[in-house]
Amino acid sequence: MHRLVFASLLLLGMVACHAAPLATTPEAPPPTPVQVDAAVKSRIEQYRQGYEVRSLDALAPLYSQTEDLTITVQGRTQHGWTQAQEALSSFLTKAVMVKVRVTDLKVVALGDAGALATMSVHRSFGDGVTTVDEVGTLLLVFRRVGEEWKIVAEHFSYAPTGGG
Repeated sequence: MHRLVFASLLLLGMVACHAAPLATTPEAPPPTPVQVDAAVKSRIEQYRQGYEVRSLDALAPLYSQTEDLTITVQGRTQHGWTQAQEALSSFLTKAVMVKVRVTDLKVVALGDAGALATMSVHRSFGDGVTTVDEVGTLLLVFRRVGEEWKIVAEHFSYAPTGGG
Protein backbone atom coordinates (compact mmCIF):
# COMPACT_ATOMS: atom_id res chain seq x y z
CA MET A 1 0.00 0.00 0.00
CA HIS A 2 2.82 2.38 0.88
CA ARG A 3 4.43 1.65 -2.47
CA LEU A 4 1.20 2.49 -4.29
CA VAL A 5 0.85 5.80 -2.42
CA PHE A 6 4.54 6.61 -3.00
CA ALA A 7 4.26 5.77 -6.71
CA SER A 8 1.12 7.88 -7.03
CA LEU A 9 2.78 10.86 -5.33
CA LEU A 10 5.89 10.43 -7.47
CA LEU A 11 3.80 10.33 -10.63
CA LEU A 12 1.77 13.34 -9.54
CA GLY A 13 4.99 15.25 -8.79
CA MET A 14 6.45 14.43 -12.19
CA VAL A 15 3.28 15.56 -13.96
CA ALA A 16 3.22 18.81 -11.93
CA CYS A 17 6.86 19.56 -12.83
CA HIS A 18 6.22 19.14 -16.53
CA ALA A 19 2.87 20.89 -16.66
CA ALA A 20 2.76 24.29 -18.30
CA PRO A 21 2.87 27.11 -15.78
CA LEU A 22 -0.37 28.92 -15.18
CA ALA A 23 -0.55 31.94 -17.44
CA THR A 24 -0.85 35.15 -15.52
CA THR A 25 -1.68 38.41 -17.13
CA PRO A 26 -0.13 41.41 -15.44
CA GLU A 27 -2.70 43.91 -14.30
CA ALA A 28 -2.96 46.92 -16.54
CA PRO A 29 -2.42 50.18 -14.69
CA PRO A 30 -5.59 52.14 -14.12
CA PRO A 31 -6.31 54.83 -16.70
CA THR A 32 -5.09 58.32 -15.94
CA PRO A 33 -7.81 60.15 -13.99
CA VAL A 34 -9.53 62.87 -16.01
CA GLN A 35 -8.69 65.52 -13.40
CA VAL A 36 -4.96 64.65 -13.56
CA ASP A 37 -5.00 64.77 -17.35
CA ALA A 38 -6.75 68.15 -17.33
CA ALA A 39 -4.51 69.65 -14.62
CA VAL A 40 -1.27 68.59 -16.34
CA LYS A 41 -2.48 69.76 -19.75
CA SER A 42 -3.38 73.12 -18.20
CA ARG A 43 0.17 73.43 -16.81
CA ILE A 44 1.60 72.57 -20.23
CA GLU A 45 -0.48 75.32 -21.81
CA GLN A 46 0.86 77.75 -19.18
CA TYR A 47 4.38 76.50 -20.01
CA ARG A 48 3.80 77.14 -23.74
CA GLN A 49 2.40 80.61 -23.10
CA GLY A 50 5.18 81.47 -20.64
CA TYR A 51 7.77 80.77 -23.31
CA GLU A 52 5.88 82.70 -25.97
CA VAL A 53 5.65 85.83 -23.81
CA ARG A 54 9.29 85.22 -22.76
CA SER A 55 8.50 85.56 -19.07
CA LEU A 56 10.52 83.95 -16.32
CA ASP A 57 7.83 85.19 -13.91
CA ALA A 58 5.25 83.13 -15.83
CA LEU A 59 7.46 80.02 -16.08
CA ALA A 60 8.96 79.96 -12.58
CA PRO A 61 5.78 78.89 -10.71
CA LEU A 62 5.47 75.86 -13.00
CA TYR A 63 8.75 74.38 -11.77
CA SER A 64 9.69 72.73 -8.51
CA GLN A 65 12.06 75.35 -7.17
CA THR A 66 14.15 72.77 -5.32
CA GLU A 67 17.38 70.86 -5.79
CA ASP A 68 15.28 67.94 -7.15
CA LEU A 69 14.63 69.77 -10.42
CA THR A 70 16.50 68.49 -13.47
CA ILE A 71 16.27 70.06 -16.93
CA THR A 72 18.03 68.53 -19.93
CA VAL A 73 17.97 70.12 -23.37
CA GLN A 74 19.91 68.44 -26.14
CA GLY A 75 22.40 66.81 -23.78
CA ARG A 76 22.96 69.83 -21.52
CA THR A 77 21.64 69.40 -17.99
CA GLN A 78 20.89 71.83 -15.20
CA HIS A 79 20.41 70.42 -11.70
CA GLY A 80 18.40 72.34 -9.16
CA TRP A 81 16.35 75.50 -9.43
CA THR A 82 19.30 77.90 -9.29
CA GLN A 83 20.96 76.45 -12.43
CA ALA A 84 17.62 76.04 -14.21
CA GLN A 85 16.61 79.61 -13.44
CA GLU A 86 19.91 80.94 -14.81
CA ALA A 87 19.54 78.91 -18.03
CA LEU A 88 15.90 79.94 -18.51
CA SER A 89 16.72 83.60 -17.85
CA SER A 90 19.62 83.52 -20.31
CA PHE A 91 17.49 81.92 -23.05
CA LEU A 92 14.57 84.29 -22.53
CA THR A 93 16.82 87.37 -22.47
CA LYS A 94 18.47 86.50 -25.79
CA ALA A 95 15.27 85.59 -27.61
CA VAL A 96 13.10 88.38 -28.96
CA MET A 97 10.62 85.87 -30.36
CA VAL A 98 9.58 82.41 -29.17
CA LYS A 99 6.83 80.22 -30.66
CA VAL A 100 5.99 76.81 -29.21
CA ARG A 101 3.61 74.36 -30.89
CA VAL A 102 2.64 71.18 -29.00
CA THR A 103 1.11 68.11 -30.66
CA ASP A 104 0.61 64.43 -29.78
CA LEU A 105 0.31 65.25 -26.08
CA LYS A 106 -0.05 62.20 -23.80
CA VAL A 107 -0.37 62.27 -20.00
CA VAL A 108 0.15 59.22 -17.80
CA ALA A 109 -0.47 59.26 -14.06
CA LEU A 110 2.40 57.95 -11.93
CA GLY A 111 0.59 57.01 -8.74
CA ASP A 112 -1.39 59.61 -6.83
CA ALA A 113 1.15 62.41 -6.87
CA GLY A 114 3.02 62.12 -10.16
CA ALA A 115 2.43 62.37 -13.88
CA LEU A 116 4.46 62.02 -17.05
CA ALA A 117 3.67 64.08 -20.15
CA THR A 118 5.19 63.39 -23.55
CA MET A 119 4.61 65.49 -26.62
CA SER A 120 5.97 66.53 -29.98
CA VAL A 121 7.19 70.12 -29.95
CA HIS A 122 8.09 72.60 -32.66
CA ARG A 123 9.91 75.49 -31.04
CA SER A 124 11.04 78.54 -33.02
CA PHE A 125 13.01 81.34 -31.45
CA GLY A 126 15.12 84.18 -32.69
CA ASP A 127 17.16 87.21 -31.78
CA GLY A 128 15.64 89.48 -34.41
CA VAL A 129 18.19 88.49 -37.05
CA THR A 130 18.34 84.70 -36.98
CA THR A 131 15.51 82.25 -36.30
CA VAL A 132 16.16 78.72 -35.00
CA ASP A 133 13.66 75.90 -35.47
CA GLU A 134 13.77 72.87 -33.18
CA VAL A 135 11.42 69.95 -33.81
CA GLY A 136 11.55 67.11 -31.33
CA THR A 137 10.16 65.41 -28.27
CA LEU A 138 9.52 67.02 -24.90
CA LEU A 139 9.09 64.96 -21.77
CA LEU A 140 7.89 66.63 -18.57
CA VAL A 141 7.61 64.87 -15.20
CA PHE A 142 5.21 66.46 -12.73
CA ARG A 143 4.83 66.07 -8.97
CA ARG A 144 1.69 67.15 -7.15
CA VAL A 145 2.54 69.66 -4.43
CA GLY A 146 -0.66 70.41 -2.53
CA GLU A 147 -3.17 71.17 -5.26
CA GLU A 148 -0.57 72.26 -7.82
CA TRP A 149 1.42 70.23 -10.32
CA LYS A 150 5.10 71.21 -10.50
CA ILE A 151 7.66 70.20 -13.14
CA VAL A 152 10.44 68.18 -11.47
CA ALA A 153 12.11 66.94 -14.65
CA GLU A 154 12.22 68.18 -18.24
CA HIS A 155 13.93 66.60 -21.21
CA PHE A 156 13.82 68.07 -24.71
CA SER A 157 15.64 66.51 -27.62
CA TYR A 158 15.40 67.34 -31.28
CA ALA A 159 16.89 66.23 -34.55
CA PRO A 160 19.55 68.51 -36.01
CA THR A 161 18.45 70.46 -39.05
CA GLY A 162 20.47 70.60 -42.22
CA GLY A 163 22.42 67.94 -44.06
CA GLY A 164 23.04 65.56 -41.11
